[in-house]
Amino acid sequence: MIEKIRTIIRANSSFLVVSHKEPDGDSIGSLVAFASILNSIPGKTAYPYYPVKIPQRFSFLTKEQHLLQQLPQENFDILVMLDCASADRIAGLSPESFNDKLKINIDHHPTNPNFADINWVEPERSSVGEMVFELFTDLPLPHIALEGLYTAILTDTGRFSYQNVNARVLQIASRILDSGVDHYKIVSNIYFNYPFQFLRELGRSLSNAQFFCDGKILFLVLDSSNDDILNECESVVEFALLEKGIEVGVLFRALDRNKTKISLRSRDRFDVGELASFFGGGGHRTASGCILNFNLKDAQKIVLDEILRRGI
Repeated sequence: MIEKIRTIIRANSSFLVVSHKEPDGDSIGSLVAFASILNSIPGKTAYPYYPVKIPQRFSFLTKEQHLLQQLPQENFDILVMLDCASADRIAGLSPESFNDKLKINIDHHPTNPNFADINWVEPERSSVGEMVFELFTDLPLPHIALEGLYTAILTDTGRFSYQNVNARVLQIASRILDSGVDHYKIVSNIYFNYPFQFLRELGRSLSNAQFFCDGKILFLVLDSSNDDILNECESVVEFALLEKGIEVGVLFRALDRNKTKISLRSRDRFDVGELASFFGGGGHRTASGCILNFNLKDAQKIVLDEILRRGI
């Protein structure tokens, strides 16, 4: 499949590159990397379209490779979709609107239904960043692309702490660092760059944490009216599994009065990917998410009931 995609890239000149809603390090890092690599190849043009506000901690990636907030007026040959578990997860467009274009789907979510013409889906990969690195491994990569790929791998492996880390992942990370990427610069931008209001919201969420099932389930809630702060707070869910004995951690964020964003994490014994899929979302066995059209209180009851029904 890799060679097939390489052949398509060689045979075409212009590419619209997109990624998923609700930005994270893999979506932004892979998008920046893919676009900047193509734009560095003579005769190739990539249009990275991402009409989503990017969290401040990832903004360093877009200073050199800008992301388009509107669809380009120029025509393009290929639509490339990165890190999108399904077609409805794509930010800002529906692939059905481009039926005259060849569509490439590059993803690592096990729930991906292979919705494109060309589907390179490998759930065992740590990140789409890892896949993009392999796709272009024989080319000289721009520095901003390497920073994007390192960001993608670093964040989707939980700073190399998740079960998706293996020798191949660490070898790729090592090769990127050998190419001149500054590990501390990336880490500082992503993990030591939160606004103080984030810390305030984190403290409030942790102080009001709810435990269920003899401490095996932890619920955290964010109910801020500040959209910018909520955009920065996705990583709050990572704190849910820090305490020994917690098997499932859930973060509830109010998007509006009757819509709740749910982020799920687990220690592998419980498949939160299947749980998210049940609610119309998706993700991985130990990290997933979904949206429920209910208020915070009702959403918590619905999720808790389903976890208990499945057993933990």
